[in-house]
Amino acid sequence: MFKWDSKLYMKFEEGRTLPAIDMAGHIGMNDYHKIIDIGCGPGNSTAEVVKHWPHASITGIDSSTTMLAEAKQRLPNIDFKPFDIAEDLSPLGSYDLVFSNAVIQWLPDHENLIRRLADIVEVGGTLAIGMPNVNEMGINHATQFAAKKHHVTGMQNHLTMMDIPNYYNYMVPYFEDMDFFEKHYYHILPSHEHIIEWYSCTGMKPYLDAIGLDAPGDEDKIRDFKNTVLEEIKKCYPSTSDGNVFLPFRRLFMIGHNRRTHNS
Repeated sequence: MFKWDSKLYMKFEEGRTLPAIDMAGHIGMNDYHKIIDIGCGPGNSTAEVVKHWPHASITGIDSSTTMLAEAKQRLPNIDFKPFDIAEDLSPLGSYDLVFSNAVIQWLPDHENLIRRLADIVEVGGTLAIGMPNVNEMGINHATQFAAKKHHVTGMQNHLTMMDIPNYYNYMVPYFEDMDFFEKHYYHILPSHEHIIEWYSCTGMKPYLDAIGLDAPGDEDKIRDFKNTVLEEIKKCYPSTSDGNVFLPFRRLFMIGHNRRTHNS
């Protein structure tokens, strides 16, 4: 999809890993034997899976070879392999826990995607999905504003987020028990510029890639784009009394337990 910067991504490792910690903790200490981490990135989420289920056979997949190289260095004993979940998932086999943190927002058609993810969950197993609530993020709205102002086209639907009742309807044919919850994180960053840095390697990256760095003046265009985003986020993320800035980040979690033997 995109060439991810694993080093910049992990500059904010603690904040990025918190949702994976919370989702793993919420699943419970079921005796899972075979687990896959979908969209494992540089292995920070996989490390949490290993902590919770140290005796399980664990696989991590990601579309980015850069991220996978970082993950393999972190966890050399885990099976990491490149895979794009936009493709047919059946070659992956089946697992009693399918764990996916902060990846499905990059793909459209979540109804079909959840069906395909459920298909690789073994009968009686669990599907756990976490994702940012992009519809409620000021930084996302600021990025869209900048895209319109600077005529960055074709990016309108690169992030997908549905309402919780929709996800319930998508999951109920496949799981007997379901749990949905949302958590608000407040990351404390030193400045608004750090928010730009945080988001430039995730939600803002497709816009920056669309601008490119191939022609004279592209670097100036990227700088102007980021400056527009910066001015917008200053309106919705005020500085604290000591000069820091809160980055509010809402995350949606959905967990389906007890995979049915058939749709019902």
